Amino acid sequence: MLIHGNCHLIFHVICIIYYLYIAPNKAISRETRRNQQRFFVGIVLQTAIPSILIIFAAGFFIFDNFTHNMTQKAMNIICVAVGFHGVLEALMILLVHRSYRDAVLKMMRRREDESEFIFTKV
Repeated sequence: MLIHGNCHLIFHVICIIYYLYIAPNKAISRETRRNQQRFFVGIVLQTAIPSILIIFAAGFFIFDNFTHNMTQKAMNIICVAVGFHGVLEALMILLVHRSYRDAVLKMMRRREDESEFIFTKV
């Protein structure tokens, strides 16, 4: 299943690269193609960077199992890496995609405005 899933993923990534960069469709506008390319790069960054932590944790776990040297320190490092994966993924979404970043900034500004209103009203 893992090999099939990875082959499927690689096939679709190759197709996307081919149709976005090597042989782009002439029927779509340049702006649409540019938006698609920007979104593709964003998705790659959004998934690749947090995945490095999971690969690090898995590699560390496998190495420790082969050396039979699994310690509490090693388990703590693996747990922190896996836990930090979610934080890094959320940060990457905000850094890569402008619409999410703008929405979060808008919500934060609204809270600041509400808190100023509450404090000035009293």
